[in-house]
Amino acid sequence: LSLENNQEIGIFLMVYSNLDIFIQHRNYLLEGNEITLSWKEIQSRIRSGNLNWVRVGDWKSIQLTTGETVIMEVAGINTYCGYSASGTTASLTNTIDFISRDCLSTLYQMNSTNTNEVAYLGSKLRPKLIPGGAIYNTLPSDLKPYIGVKRHWYGKMSNGTASSAGVWTSEEGLWIPSVVEVFGRNSFNDSGYDCEDAKQYPIFIGSERHIIKGQGNGGNAVGWWLCSPGSGFTTNFCGVGPGGLAGLYNASGALGVVLGFRIS
Repeated sequence: LSLENNQEIGIFLMVYSNLDIFIQHRNYLLEGNEITLSWKEIQSRIRSGNLNWVRVGDWKSIQLTTGETVIMEVAGINTYCGYSASGTTASLTNTIDFISRDCLSTLYQMNSTNTNEVAYLGSKLRPKLIPGGAIYNTLPSDLKPYIGVKRHWYGKMSNGTASSAGVWTSEEGLWIPSVVEVFGRNSFNDSGYDCEDAKQYPIFIGSERHIIKGQGNGGNAVGWWLCSPGSGFTTNFCGVGPGGLAGLYNASGALGVVLGFRIS
């Protein structure tokens, strides 16, 4: 090889090496590895501070009591570590947040009528996801004891605008993400009290792969709900379209529902 070629090879190796370091630094895999640990073992490792075994994009499948299979993907590792609600002490507890690769096979309304005045906290959908709810109750028994609490701010709506009368809520079961948690910015949601320092989950950065979701495991692409009410309207909630774009949907419409939960 000529000197010129050797120089080119050296430059290539240097760039490749730096790229590999960059990819590892992002702690992100477009298509992750299967997690074979039990949920109990996962929680134990999280609580011991051992997070070297997992990356964003890794996945673990669960089977609901309905017989439906749901693949849960690591959406973020310590995404909200140190996050504190107003008037509370910041928690440095290690966490892993999981969000399902696809939606459930059944579509759900956000509300029975086209209103967002009650916001997500007072919606018809949320009670189905919290402990005792119809969807939560379908989770496998080996998972439920290890689901942790996620603190979330839900703004309240007044004539299509989020007001300061929102509330911090401890989500102890399942939840759906917000506009900012998926897209990293405000879209059709209110840019003020509806957001409250939300963070984009790393799994949604840089690709539509994990934003476009199917109806059921491996199903055709479907629109799915976000917990953010639509801003400037009294009838809509935000959602993700089948093509991966942010959009507004009538609250009484039927859209897909992803499962989100925290292990901590």
